[in-house]
Amino acid sequence: MKTGHKTGKTFRFSSLPSSTYIFVILFVFFSATVKNFLTPANISTILVQSAVLVLISIGAAFPIMTGGIDLSAGGVISLSGIMMAVLLNRGLPDYVALPVGLLFGALYGALNGVLIFRVKIPPFIATFGSMGIAESLATFLSDSRTVYWKENTHVGVMNIIKTNLLTVWFGNKNSSVLTVSCIILFVMIVTAVTILLFKKTSLGANIYAIGHNMESARLSGINVMKFSVGAYAISGLMAAMAGMLLIIRTNSATPTMGSGMEFQAIVAATIGGNVAEGGKGSLMGAVLGAFAIYSIRNAVNYVGLNSFTSMIITGITLLVGMVINELIAMQDIKKGGRTA
Repeated sequence: MKTGHKTGKTFRFSSLPSSTYIFVILFVFFSATVKNFLTPANISTILVQSAVLVLISIGAAFPIMTGGIDLSAGGVISLSGIMMAVLLNRGLPDYVALPVGLLFGALYGALNGVLIFRVKIPPFIATFGSMGIAESLATFLSDSRTVYWKENTHVGVMNIIKTNLLTVWFGNKNSSVLTVSCIILFVMIVTAVTILLFKKTSLGANIYAIGHNMESARLSGINVMKFSVGAYAISGLMAAMAGMLLIIRTNSATPTMGSGMEFQAIVAATIGGNVAEGGKGSLMGAVLGAFAIYSIRNAVNYVGLNSFTSMIITGITLLVGMVINELIAMQDIKKGGRTA
């Protein structure tokens, strides 16, 4: 008679995205070397400032997992933000203006997916071109100016999102105040819902399968067109959400407010374990990658160094992340080991 035993999943460091190591190392290093970095007030600042990048990094991870790339996110941030601002400027309530902008972002992303998977335009070319179109339209709609609107005196969606949810005093100094805004709560909810959908539904497995081998995925019955276009639609939606948070934080919208953010998102997603060949990746890794990038920017600002130094350190971080990704891949002997 055979006796069996259950084999549980054992923890492996190789299952962690490289951004986990990078974020921990950077955070510990900056905490030890940069004065006031590890203060409640600065932690609050990092959380709020990284909120936008967290969203677009999650969005950027989806096309990368399919073996593609989305360079249009910065343009979508600008265009969707300008659209929302123009509608608000013309007197539409925020509960109408904001969903219109979010829907537009998702549709714009879906259009990218159609161009790539139906028209067969390479992802780099398709999304680079759509980025230029979006930025030009944002400039046209705003007449190359910053768009403002009259703030609502009643309790609206925007007023709720910009309020502070929790304030905790750890001392008498301003630097001892930890503030948790509704923006942070919003990003946490969006992140949690996206990861749950990715892990608990067929979305994640199908995205991985398409990135690993599109033809095999098609032969196995996966609707490749549906999930591939969906990946770009999610990227566009996340970019539009980022644009929404930007206009809420600043009470204005500029036609260049998303310029260059797509590259930061791609860096964050890449050091988070989302590799260019597709077929694997980590949404939580992209989140930690975004935090790592903003930790660098925050520490550089505290020290008083220029933006070029921040770019150099970010570039080094990307290279280190890529090396760690390769080392993890070589040591991961379990077939099909992927994280979300």
